[in-house]
Amino acid sequence: MPTPLKQFYSTLIRENLRDARDEEELLFWMLLIHTHKIHLRAAVIEDFPGKLVVPSATQRYAADVLSDLWPEPDQRRSANYWYRRFQTQFGDPKKAVLTHKAQLDDLVTRLQATEQVATVQQDIAL
Repeated sequence: MPTPLKQFYSTLIRENLRDARDEEELLFWMLLIHTHKIHLRAAVIEDFPGKLVVPSATQRYAADVLSDLWPEPDQRRSANYWYRRFQTQFGDPKKAVLTHKAQLDDLVTRLQATEQVATVQQDIAL
């Protein structure tokens, strides 16, 4: 059964998070889905019927995904909160990808170990 894209991202991140309350880790997930495309083993995304590649998300869309993941009913349930944090922490995503390569590589490894994901590839020109 096809899965809406936002639900796909949320489930994938939730299942691979080490700590659901670690803002730093969540921001690295946001950076990953903003700068990488995900190649699937099967076409399961409702928003991309028949497609095996999920393109990178916009910063605002990625912030919206994170706001749904936050477990407490506070300011971090707002996509604006995550968008501002992302801008403050990373600024230019191209530089952030280079600066935080080790953290992103760890997330890529975790995703590629899941049933749904075949590969994860950087989707931002450096």
